[in-house]
Amino acid sequence: TSDPGRELYPNVSPQGNLLAYVWRKMDSDTNIYLKDLSQPDLQPKQLTFNEDRKASPLWSKNSQSLYFSSRDRDNTYCHIVRLNIITTEKKILANCSISVRAYAEVALSHDGNTLAFTGKDKNTTHPGIYFLDLTLDNATPTRFSCNENCKYQDRNFAFSPDDKSLAVTRRMEKLVENIFVVNIADKTSRQLTFGPSDIKG
Repeated sequence: TSDPGRELYPNVSPQGNLLAYVWRKMDSDTNIYLKDLSQPDLQPKQLTFNEDRKASPLWSKNSQSLYFSSRDRDNTYCHIVRLNIITTEKKILANCSISVRAYAEVALSHDGNTLAFTGKDKNTTHPGIYFLDLTLDNATPTRFSCNENCKYQDRNFAFSPDDKSLAVTRRMEKLVENIFVVNIADKTSRQLTFGPSDIKG
């Protein structure tokens, strides 16, 4: 892409023919756009149309929907949203209230049944990872991360191909972050990196 402004969070559809990304035009709102990779001369299609700040668009397994985080400028709310790219119907799936400078991270299990995201609720003191069961209507998110007496904060994460583990960056203190592999079933973990780092992705 070579359009003016900031283009962020690129994500290619499972079939490899569509590119979803966040585009903040010059002096304009942040919205999600869709680019047809099979027809590169076509202009990107705008999918969202409001002032909320969007981040991390993520494809569903059938490429018909996008999951993303959306928060208002004053950080009074943060939502995890599902957007049908065909009908443009939107549904708020969960709240993801987090700090004013942070965006909620989003990841989808490889079987497409579990959506993971970072968030914080009224019963927690710091953000963490939550799981949402997409096979159930109106499911309630469950916290996966440590909640009490924690010596770290979970930040970025990704599902393993067999969906049995989660790779997680854990921040112990400022700019001290390491990668752990966490068993989803029993939450036992194995540390992979050691030392001060600021790890992304």
